[in-house]
Amino acid sequence: MPSLSAKSEDSKKIAQGACELTTEAVDGPYYVDDVFYRSDISEGRDGVPLTLRLEVVEKDTCRPVPGATVDVWHCDALGNYSGYPGADPDEFPNVRRRVKPTSDLRFCRGRQITDEAGKVTFQSIFPGWYTPRTVHIHLKVILNDREMLSTQVYFPQELNDAILEKDEPYKERGKSPYRNQGDGVIKRSGGSTNAWPAIARRGGSIEATQTIVVKRLSPS
Repeated sequence: MPSLSAKSEDSKKIAQGACELTTEAVDGPYYVDDVFYRSDISEGRDGVPLTLRLEVVEKDTCRPVPGATVDVWHCDALGNYSGYPGADPDEFPNVRRRVKPTSDLRFCRGRQITDEAGKVTFQSIFPGWYTPRTVHIHLKVILNDREMLSTQVYFPQELNDAILEKDEPYKERGKSPYRNQGDGVIKRSGGSTNAWPAIARRGGSIEATQTIVVKRLSPS
């Protein structure tokens, strides 16, 4: 049972609007549901190491949500998605719905179950870019067969530019012409900033921490 102080902190968060519902965003065409349960999803891909820490909380109570399934997927440093070797990151994908994968590769994809604190941690690499999107990570939180949230995580534009221009192997493609400010998915999501994680750069690695706020359905 939570302590009185824990309940007090939850009430304070609600009063401060800290548990604003996370903005939904499209899965995109490259979601794959047959992925491994694992923390390290890098599979040895070259790139700047990224630690992604996620906490899932419930909107109305600001309490952690244990036992939720969290799927994460993103492109590698050169803009390639595992499972889709024929997709050219420099060409606008002529698709608007999910596409069946054509290979068994699953780098930069993984799934975990939130712990009692509602948390999961993924080890990966900082994503690159592909036409026509800004740098981003997809994630899906699944509570049960009726409740789920799809969203995307973004990074400060200054960080994107610095890594894409200066770090290997990103600088092979260089700085992306697609910016946070003009990203179509961000615009369609209302330009909300609640999908922007806290960032720390430690040596040659990036740490990103984000709270994902979900809304449970009322009992039927």
